[in-house]
Amino acid sequence: MFSNRIVLPLVVALATCATVASGSGRLIPPLFKFDNYEKCRQQNFPGVFCYAKVIFETETDPIKSNRIVSNFRHNVLDWGICVPECERELATLSEKDRQRLYQPKFAINYTYAFPSESWPADAERLSHRYSRLLNVCINKRLERNYNVAPNAYSEIEYCTSNELPGVEKGSDWLKITFGIIVLTLIGALLGANAIDWLGKDHWKEHIIVTSFSVQRNWRQLRKQPDSQVYRDFGYIDGLRVLISTYVLIVHCLVVCALIPLENPEVVEMLLLNPLVLNFASAAPFSVQTFFVISSLLLSVSFFKDIQRKPQLENGYFRSKIINRLIRITPVYYFFLLFSVLGTAGVPGLELGRYGYKSLVLEQEFCRRNWWRNVLFVNNLPLNEERCFLHGWYLGADLQLFTIALLLLAILWKYPGISKPLLSIVTALSMILSASLVHFMQLESSIPIRLSDVQLLLVNTKWFTNIYTPGYTNANACIAGIIIGYLYHQTRHGNLNLDHSKFYNLVKKLSIPVMIFGLLPVYSFYQYEISRPSWWTTLHFVIYNNCSILLASVCFIENFRKPPGVIRRVLSSQLMTSLGKLSFSVYIVHVPVLRVLLNYLDEMPEVSLQSMTLLFLVLVIVSYLVGVVVYFCIEQPCSLILNEWSSRQRKDKVE
Repeated sequence: MFSNRIVLPLVVALATCATVASGSGRLIPPLFKFDNYEKCRQQNFPGVFCYAKVIFETETDPIKSNRIVSNFRHNVLDWGICVPECERELATLSEKDRQRLYQPKFAINYTYAFPSESWPADAERLSHRYSRLLNVCINKRLERNYNVAPNAYSEIEYCTSNELPGVEKGSDWLKITFGIIVLTLIGALLGANAIDWLGKDHWKEHIIVTSFSVQRNWRQLRKQPDSQVYRDFGYIDGLRVLISTYVLIVHCLVVCALIPLENPEVVEMLLLNPLVLNFASAAPFSVQTFFVISSLLLSVSFFKDIQRKPQLENGYFRSKIINRLIRITPVYYFFLLFSVLGTAGVPGLELGRYGYKSLVLEQEFCRRNWWRNVLFVNNLPLNEERCFLHGWYLGADLQLFTIALLLLAILWKYPGISKPLLSIVTALSMILSASLVHFMQLESSIPIRLSDVQLLLVNTKWFTNIYTPGYTNANACIAGIIIGYLYHQTRHGNLNLDHSKFYNLVKKLSIPVMIFGLLPVYSFYQYEISRPSWWTTLHFVIYNNCSILLASVCFIENFRKPPGVIRRVLSSQLMTSLGKLSFSVYIVHVPVLRVLLNYLDEMPEVSLQSMTLLFLVLVIVSYLVGVVVYFCIEQPCSLILNEWSSRQRKDKVE
C-alpha cells in the first residue's frame, strides 16, 4: 500500500484532471453521489429514498475488450436520491421541460444492475411508481450542476420508505424454528455448564454435558496432539490462520468496489500498480492451498488406516463422508438459515443506507436458492443468484472430498495402478479446465474488474465456470493425494525422494513456475491480447497450477526435514488454537462484514488508515463471534452427532 504522502497528492491531481473535460468546460458527474439518507427519512413522510443507475449511451461497451479493463464503468453512475427533494425541485417545472428532460431506455448490451426480482416486492413497487420522476429529476441535476447533455437514462434498482418494514421479515415458521434453535443452544450451554460445575459426578458424563462444557472444550481447543502425523503436519493449523487472514484482507478490498465511495479514483489508481494486481490475482492460490490441505490430510489418514488394517470395514468410505458432514453442516446450516431470515435473525437491527445491498439482497437470493446450499451444489454454474456467496467453497470442498475418496478407494483396491492412475487424472484435470478457458474465450487469470465486483461477480464467466466449480479445482485435490501417498511411502522406507530425478526437477522448477504464473498477469491489463489463443491457454495452465506445485513441494520438504523456526511458530499452541477456529471464522466473517456495512452512515473514503481499521475490526469481531460459535455450535454439535453416528454403526454391527 502507498503511504498517504504519496497517495493524497496523486488523488488530488487525478480529481483535478477529472473535474473538467479538456476544452469543453463540462463538469464530469461523480460515479457515486448520495443525498442525505437520514435527513430524507427523518424530515419527510413517507421518506422514500431510491437507488438508481444513471447510464450514458456509448457507441461501444467501454469494458468489453481483449485487454482486461479494471476500472469502474464510467458511463454508469450509482446515485441515491431523496424522492421528496426531487418532487420539490420539479414542482414548478413545465410539462414541456419534463418531456425534454425525460430519457427513455436505449439499447444496453451489458449487465449494469441486479434484476428487479432480486429485491423485495414492495421495493420494486416503489421503483415503478417513481421511475419517471427520478429520470427527469436526475437529468435536471445533471444539466444544472454538470452541464451534461444529452440526457442520461436512469433506472431505479430499489427504493426504501418509512412505510416499509425495510425487509420482508420471512415466514413465521422460519423465525420460530430459528428462535427455538437459538434458545435450545443457549439453554444447553447454560444447563450443561451448571451441571459440569455443580452437578453429581454421574450427571457430568452425560453426552450433552460433556459436549457443551466450556472448560472441556477449552481444553480441547488448546490441546496439541503428540502423534507422528501431527509432528509432521501440525504447522498446517498455523498455515490456515495465515491463509484465512489473507482471505479477510481480500474481502476487505472487495468492499472498496462493492459499495459507493467518496474517492473511487483511488481504487482505480491502485489497480494500475502491478504489485496490487498480482496480490489480488493470487486470490485463487489461497483456495487451492486449502483444497490441497484437505485432500492431503484425508489421504494421510486413509493410508494410515490401511497400514493398520488392510481390509477396511464395510461402510468405511461412507463414514468418512458422514464425519465430514458432521464437521461442517451445523455451523453452515445455522448461518444459512440466518441469511434466509435476514434482519429477522437480528432483533432490533435497523437498515442503514447500505442495508438493502448488504443484507436484503442476500436474503432474497437465499429465499429462492437455499436448497442449492443445502445440497452443496451452490458452487456450480447453474444460475446467476448465489445465496451465501462465500459458501461456494464448502460445496467445492465436499465435491473434491468425494472425488478424493473415490480415487483412494481405487488405489486401495488396485494398488498396482497408483502411478498411472494419478498421472492420468492429473492430466485430465488440467486439460478440462484449460479447455473451458480456451473454448469459452476466458482470461488466463482471474480478471479483476471493479464493474464485476459491484455485481458480486455473479455475471463473471471466469468466477462461475473456473473459480468455484469443484471439477475445475480437481488438480489441487489430486496434488494432496499425491503428497499423502509420498508421505506414506517415505515414512515406511519404500521411497527416497533424493534419488528421484523427476522430483528434484520439479523442486527446482517450482519457484520459476510460480514467478512465471504471476508476472505476465499485468500484461493482460496493458495490451490487447486476443482470446482464445494458445498464449492465453498456456499461461492459464501455468497460472492455475503454479501455486499447487509450489505448495506441494513445500509440504513434501517439510515432512522430509526437521522443523525450523517458521514451522515451530506455525505449530505453536496459539496458532494451533486459532487454526481450530478458522472454519467458524470463515463462515461468520461475511455476515459480520455485511452487518458492519449496514451501519455505515456515509460514503467511506479509501485510505490506508480506513482500510486498516476495517480489517482490524473485521478480524477482531469475526474471531470473537467465531469463539462463541465454536463453543455453542461447532464443537458441541460435532461431539453429539459423532456419538450418535458411532452408536448407529454399533447397532448395525450387532
